[in-house]
Amino acid sequence: MLDALAARTGAQVTMQRHCPDNFDTLCTTLRDAVQYDALIISGGVSVGEHDLVREALREIGAEIDLLARGRKTRQTLLFGKRDRCLIFGLPGNPVSAFVTFLTFVRPALLQMMGATNAALTLPRASASSDPRSYGRRNAASLFSRRIERHALYRDWTSGIACAFGLARA
Repeated sequence: MLDALAARTGAQVTMQRHCPDNFDTLCTTLRDAVQYDALIISGGVSVGEHDLVREALREIGAEIDLLARGRKTRQTLLFGKRDRCLIFGLPGNPVSAFVTFLTFVRPALLQMMGATNAALTLPRASASSDPRSYGRRNAASLFSRRIERHALYRDWTSGIACAFGLARA
């Protein structure tokens, strides 16, 4: 998903690797990856037992400038650099990574490519029913909707952490 988002932004995706929870393998992969302009990492940036990214980045000489944690561990964002490479550490949760990419990484990549306007163009749509009728408790389910012919329909696969609902949107 992240490679498609980066490519859609206009970036050339040069390297894509899946790393096991092994410190030495992760360090080797990160050393290879920091030769590029940007590095996007998904998962492993939080504080769990298998979250090795921060320590591996320090091991290869990267500077971590920002480590922001939300109320839940899946909302962790890391930003750092090594030499000319900007490093973005995103949550491992696919929906959280998607939102974090659009919010932080996409504008940075566009700016690196010389863009002056990094705003997202959003489609205009109208709701097929009143969103207030779902109540506060179900407000998150509004993220899992599908748009057809400029109308927003409720999707039965609702739930903010549902990647299937995100893919269908």
